[in-house]
Amino acid sequence: MEWYWVVPYLMLVWLGVLICLLGLPGPFLITGASAMAGWFTGWQVVPVWLVVIFFVLALLAEVLDQWLGMASARSYGSTRAGMWGSFLGGLAGALVGIPIPFLGSLFGAFLGAFLGAFLLEWLISRKKVFPAVRAGYGALPGRVGAAIFKTVLALSMAVTASFTL
Repeated sequence: MEWYWVVPYLMLVWLGVLICLLGLPGPFLITGASAMAGWFTGWQVVPVWLVVIFFVLALLAEVLDQWLGMASARSYGSTRAGMWGSFLGGLAGALVGIPIPFLGSLFGAFLGAFLGAFLLEWLISRKKVFPAVRAGYGALPGRVGAAIFKTVLALSMAVTASFTL
């Protein structure tokens, strides 16, 4: 086993866990690093089936990340407009927060989910301010739970990827 590809591989895999804490798609970074390691070793060290499983898990994590925010907003009385506001606001907030060091995109996703749900409930569904705030607040537990789930999933993927060496 050649050390010159192992070190960057492990750095990328564990970076994938860290960027989950920032609200970024870490499982996809882990999947990409595993695919590159597999490709460069002729699929001897990292098999194709593991990369496929990682890809499916990364896709599941991202879908669940968005869906939990929407479902949580719904449980707090949000309409379809507020649920979509939570989804779109979470994405926009994560993108806007990227330039802020460390936790900017994570806080941006949380704030964006809240503001998106609140604004669409207030402007489109014509709810009064307090019910719209409640719907916006409802998006937060789902986003927090999704971030925790995605980080734990990335951690398990990183441990698995590390032990394939």
